[in-house]
Amino acid sequence: MMRFLFAALLFLGTLEANQAQKFMKAYQTQQYEVACKYGMNLFYEGARDTNLLIAIGNACAQSDYINFLGRLQSALQLNEEARDAAVYFSSLILTKRLLFQFMFDETDITSYTLPVTNHLLSRVFEKIKEGNYKVVSRHPKVIKIGDDQKYMLLYTKKRLMIEEYRNSQIVQTHRYL
Repeated sequence: MMRFLFAALLFLGTLEANQAQKFMKAYQTQQYEVACKYGMNLFYEGARDTNLLIAIGNACAQSDYINFLGRLQSALQLNEEARDAAVYFSSLILTKRLLFQFMFDETDITSYTLPVTNHLLSRVFEKIKEGNYKVVSRHPKVIKIGDDQKYMLLYTKKRLMIEEYRNSQIVQTHRYL
């Protein structure tokens, strides 16, 4: 990841430096939502440096802006590293879509094999695929993954919602359109 940051820093001279510097600062301090927003602006302003695009994609994946990855992944074709990142981003998009289908339409996802990553969507997909979940409610559909100490609730509200809990206290909420 540091290699991406270094290459992206070198790229600063060819872009609007202020926007790129804000992106890099947010990325380095793990403020991924802020970094993603600056990164989207850089992308739409014409940024095409592969390392910068990969860093932007990682920031957006970390902050649950999965839909943007579809636009970004199509620009990642120049080398093996870029294509690997494009596969990762594409797999997150497909994972999200299959989870939507499962939650809204009861689609059986057990036959699908996707790359397993450390991203929340991938972990949730694998748990559901393996049958390691409990249906809490059918209408509206609510699913629980985990035990009483550490668990996730999945439900839909025009979007896929994943809430992470520890000791019955909500830790984080993820929203996917």
